[in-house]
Amino acid sequence: MFHVLLVLPILAPALAVFGVVLAVLLCLPFWVGLGLQAILTAVTENRKLLELPAILGGVCAVGYFFWFRGLVPVLFQLLYWAVFFLCLGLVWFVVSKLRALVLNWLKG
Repeated sequence: MFHVLLVLPILAPALAVFGVVLAVLLCLPFWVGLGLQAILTAVTENRKLLELPAILGGVCAVGYFFWFRGLVPVLFQLLYWAVFFLCLGLVWFVVSKLRALVLNWLKG
């Protein structure tokens, strides 16, 4: 245990940086995907463009699985991506309803 105490001043900043990088990598799909979904839902009706965040999320899910395979348990990754796709669906639903409400308000 003494050897851990000797390297703790060196190891602690490295672990802190690793934690920050991991947090940014885990939050990045939510920032990009949900923002892109909101923008695309608000400005377009093209079905293929509306599916773009989900397709990119699927590509990221596969990439994250291989990248974090040894670091993060598979069950956590499945839960993470399930929440991501649920949030994508909720953003699409809310923004499409708001868009329809605004368009109907502008018509009448």
